[in-house]
Amino acid sequence: TIFKSIETLLWFSVGLELKTAGPVLSLNESRFFSTPLKTIFSTPFTISIWFRTATSGVILGQENGSTPGTGSGWNPALYVDTNGKLRISCFWGGSTTNQSVSTASVNDNKWHLVNVTFESTTHKSYIDGILFDTITKTQSNYSATYYYYLGSGKVAAWPSAGNMTLAGNISNFIFYNKALTAQEVLQNYHATKGRYK
Repeated sequence: TIFKSIETLLWFSVGLELKTAGPVLSLNESRFFSTPLKTIFSTPFTISIWFRTATSGVILGQENGSTPGTGSGWNPALYVDTNGKLRISCFWGGSTTNQSVSTASVNDNKWHLVNVTFESTTHKSYIDGILFDTITKTQSNYSATYYYYLGSGKVAAWPSAGNMTLAGNISNFIFYNKALTAQEVLQNYHATKGRYK
């Protein structure tokens, strides 16, 4: 199902926010949202997404198929693995193991904010405003055109991958064409966490 009630707001060409007419997207194993953009990642960037789930699944997927699971090239940018850990690799980095993995589990059916920043070759991952990993990656694509999906994405051959589609909720997805600082990430978490209890 493609969600039709999405508003798209550009903030001074710095941020893109996708939101429903209500507070969240409610997802199950047959629902996902296809973003209106074919290519969103550039250097530098930040992505920010609130999510809640009690199981495994893809929060943000990218692939060169126009329907999730149909692509010949794919990268599950953000997913909750079968152990409940958050795994992050916002673009192909030469290996499926070149990704950040949270130490804490996030499949507790509580709201969490994930932020990923990238600038030069530095890929930083945050959960609930706190940096949990920094890795070095060279940004590369193996397809000229990618489709980006909230709540779904192909996961075959990726570590501890579980469900392709997320059963849970996603809210307040924001893309920035700048790398937010750690202070800005934490500030945004504190500014919005009151909405997600």
